[in-house]
Amino acid sequence: MPTIAIGRQPIFDKELKTVAYELLFRDSDGQNRAKITNGDQATSEVILTAFTEIGLKNLFDNKPAFLNLTQHFLEGEFPLPNLAGQVVLEVLEHIPVTDSTVAAVHKLSQQGYSIALDDHVYHPHLDPFIDAADIIKLDVLAQDHETLAETVKLLRGKGKKLLAEKIETHVEFEFCQSLCFDYYQGYFFCRPEVLTLKAMPANKLHVMRVLVKLQDPDISVDDLENEISHDVTLTYRLLRYINSAQFALRQEIESIAQAIMLLGWDNIRSIATLIIMSRIEDKTIDLFKTGLLRARMCSLLAARVKPGTEDIFFTAGLLSIIDALMDLPMEEVMQQLSLSEGLQNALVYHQGDIGHTLFNVIEYVRGHPSAVTGSDYSMDELTEVYLQALQWADATALEITAAA
Repeated sequence: MPTIAIGRQPIFDKELKTVAYELLFRDSDGQNRAKITNGDQATSEVILTAFTEIGLKNLFDNKPAFLNLTQHFLEGEFPLPNLAGQVVLEVLEHIPVTDSTVAAVHKLSQQGYSIALDDHVYHPHLDPFIDAADIIKLDVLAQDHETLAETVKLLRGKGKKLLAEKIETHVEFEFCQSLCFDYYQGYFFCRPEVLTLKAMPANKLHVMRVLVKLQDPDISVDDLENEISHDVTLTYRLLRYINSAQFALRQEIESIAQAIMLLGWDNIRSIATLIIMSRIEDKTIDLFKTGLLRARMCSLLAARVKPGTEDIFFTAGLLSIIDALMDLPMEEVMQQLSLSEGLQNALVYHQGDIGHTLFNVIEYVRGHPSAVTGSDYSMDELTEVYLQALQWADATALEITAAA
């Protein structure tokens, strides 16, 4: 898998406590450097890496993230993550002050984003940006002490928070302290920390994004229908599979809405999930069959010992192979999926009723019946369920691959 990297530089308050981080583009070799030839691409890679690959919690520790914004992102030509309240958007110094850019800054501010002006050196023509900004980042190296002091006094009168950036020496820090800046940043405190990890291949990344939405416990029927319908391939395969001999329906299903109405919300969610998982290109059909087998066994056992919970037991069995599909530890996968705490604990630690059943199923399928622990079903019942599930898994895998 390719390596991805991102830089993270802390921002300190007056007491030198870390209050935020600026996210920086870094070369994928993991070195603390950035060869930026395309600002839009650099911002895109930072967003993708920070908010999809590594994750907010791992990067920010619940602190705000400062993110550089090019003009194309500012004016909405490229999408931003929906993270108002968690992200401070930095308007880069070379962005021109026009009616369009000023309106865009105000719009983002109204949406709840905090706005900072990056590498700021004061000039009156920048006042429209300043009026909309919450934080002004003053470039300490770009102006002498006298000019910096005058700028601080001027901006204080406008009620703005001030951040001294590019502080490289103790002398510069002491001078900025004398001007009572609100925040401090620079190599004097520390150089950016470079975080690297193996990037998830594009097809797996797409699978993960769709799975996150499908497993969202708060998703509405309309949202579920829209999510599936927007994926043309998924819609085609889902309808083709539902209309196969596996279901033996009396009428042909022609839409996702019709499928949800006839088969039920949870059924469609489960079917869509297994079709999505089957689309990962570098995994064998045997791994997929294992997931189907575990899912069906968990569901059949739930029907015997805890009726009414078959759907969530099925989901646990199906997702029990997600770590192997994504080539990631189960704990890391769970950080990206919107699952209930009980289901996460079942998948990661085999805790609770679901986790206990899943553990028994996994051990039995692996050929370790002696590892099966106390349960409400006998070994003969477990064997019977296994044979039923095995037949179903083989038939289902055949139907799904035929629907490709």
